[in-house]
Amino acid sequence: MPACEKAFKGLDTDPFYELVNQTIWRRCREMWQSKTAIDLVTLGQHLRDAGELDDVGGYGHLSSLMDEPPSAANLGYYLEILVEKAARRQTIAMLAEAEAAA
Repeated sequence: MPACEKAFKGLDTDPFYELVNQTIWRRCREMWQSKTAIDLVTLGQHLRDAGELDDVGGYGHLSSLMDEPPSAANLGYYLEILVEKAARRQTIAMLAEAEAAA
């Protein structure tokens, strides 16, 4: 299974804490689902079309994400980290809601 497919199928929801990263992830997933090539230019245009390019830090931020891309060989490990951190945040949010309701 190609790395992109493994990542997008492995993480259906927005696993990121930062809204900027959630937005970028969601737009990349949309592009992958529509079989659109994902690179700096196409992602930037997709974000621009959605009115979100400036919200995520523009091309400068997108470019900085590509300065040191993670290794596809470690993808499984990276996915585990994202899933674990997202689960922790969900648990904390549920506990906070329960405490507020008590």
